[in-house]
Amino acid sequence: MPPLRSSLARALLLAASCSLVETAAAQEARPPTGCRPTQGSLGLVGCRLAEQLGNAARGASVTVLEVKSDRALPSQDALRERLRSVTADALGPSAQIRKLRVELTVEKVGGVLRVSAELRRALGLWQRLRRDKPKSEGHAFVEVPLDAELRALIPPPPLVVGETLKVKSPERGVVALACGPFGPDGGQELVLVSRSFIRVGRVQGRAFVERARAAWSTLSPIAPSPLREPLGSAEITAAGKLRVGLSDRRDALTLDLDLHVSERHEGVLPLPGSTCAIRNGLGLAPEPGPCASRALATTGASTTTLDAVAGANGAWLGRALETGTLVAGTRGLTLPKERVGAQLALGDADSDGTFELLFSTDTLQSEKDRLTLVTLGQSKTAFRFDLSAPGISALTICQRREGPGMAALVAAVNDELWLLR
Repeated sequence: MPPLRSSLARALLLAASCSLVETAAAQEARPPTGCRPTQGSLGLVGCRLAEQLGNAARGASVTVLEVKSDRALPSQDALRERLRSVTADALGPSAQIRKLRVELTVEKVGGVLRVSAELRRALGLWQRLRRDKPKSEGHAFVEVPLDAELRALIPPPPLVVGETLKVKSPERGVVALACGPFGPDGGQELVLVSRSFIRVGRVQGRAFVERARAAWSTLSPIAPSPLREPLGSAEITAAGKLRVGLSDRRDALTLDLDLHVSERHEGVLPLPGSTCAIRNGLGLAPEPGPCASRALATTGASTTTLDAVAGANGAWLGRALETGTLVAGTRGLTLPKERVGAQLALGDADSDGTFELLFSTDTLQSEKDRLTLVTLGQSKTAFRFDLSAPGISALTICQRREGPGMAALVAAVNDELWLLR
């Protein structure tokens, strides 16, 4: 072949090769299509890290530098490998020629897993001789809850009380409690509902420190037919709102972080899952529905009346006034058959995916009141513990675990707040 033709052919071949390389690189550089909660917590870790690091990290190798935990992890090596694998898969095929590495630092705290990532480029020969340190070219952070897959690698804590902290309540007569992420910083806060006020704050040291307070007299008119014994409910939603109701007051309310009203519904009490129950002469009708009171009023009369309700994650249950036994408001709840008291709380205290029920004793003598915790298993309930707590007026199970043990259980006992953790 003549030299001119040979050179032209080589140029065309080189141009075609470059085009194919650029096309392949562009395909590899496509960003993730979006992270879906249905892919599980481990899948979310890889997907969200890849999204935050962007195209600059595509094809990087992955290594786990450190795993910290507030409790011993029996399967730490397996956890390391799963985190490395899901992150590497999300970043795409490795491209060693780029000499990029994503370094992961993992921390397990309470019921969540936190993963930090640093994108670094390998040092050249002269940089290593100068003992330079690789600089971070990108940073990412993800926090996910412990789902079923992670719980297989991180076992739940025992449901035992390691500490009982008793602090002075800002007032007596608390009728409903809620505990969850409601603060401006996303932190967990405690909500106290009495016949006079709604208070929000945290227990710091040995005191309840109030962040916000609203008087019922400024939020809702008095109910046309208040109950002799007040019935209240409070729920911190996943959207960061507070849904609250009191039988003394006409309206159920949805409040923002500063306790300003964003929604109100007449003649009902909020239930978990954005539903409500209509108030009747002695308590609540057990048929939930939309919070528009007109729609609930047409659901028909029931032979059962509830004088207490509790719920979490969309599930709820109530106590039948006539029998003192529990009524499942949500399918799939296995409930104890014995009588229970009128103070109830439902939640997942050890983050294992199964509900715990906290309840008071069915007694008319406050000095004999006791606090009992059971796990609502698939076919039967499992007793965990009980202890004396004279004069219980409200209970809640905090939504988040904030230490190595179970989530805090909170009880309003006479003029005190008890935190069991």
